Amino acid sequence: MINRGGNYTGSLSNDKAYRFAADNNFEIVVPDDYELQIDLDSEEEYQYFLKQLKIVKRYMPIEGEPKIKPSRHGLPKRHATVRLTEKVSQIERICLQACLGSDRVRELLCYFRVKVCNEAIATLFFEPKERVSGQD
Repeated sequence: MINRGGNYTGSLSNDKAYRFAADNNFEIVVPDDYELQIDLDSEEEYQYFLKQLKIVKRYMPIEGEPKIKPSRHGLPKRHATVRLTEKVSQIERICLQACLGSDRVRELLCYFRVKVCNEAIATLFFEPKERVSGQD
């Protein structure tokens, strides 16, 4: 949270995300310098993503096809990971993710994590931990 004086008070911190993940048996997936993580909350947003991705492909090559998985909340919510052929900065990542239809609140908070909190990692996904064979 940011107070009127512009001071960061902690609610945007990644510490909260890591605690949430540990408490709820999630792993945190962080994009590398070449990846975008798009959080899609509806079928309409997914269709918008596919449309916007065609534009991105015209001007910025991507490697292979996007990896698309249901989010931890299940379909129609999805997580899409797009791998670019060149590195992007955190701000470029946030801009491209928003333009591709990623959850706008998420992307705005990511922007503030970079600009206000100076977080080294602004973008992340919560994914269910993979079950190891034989575990109950």
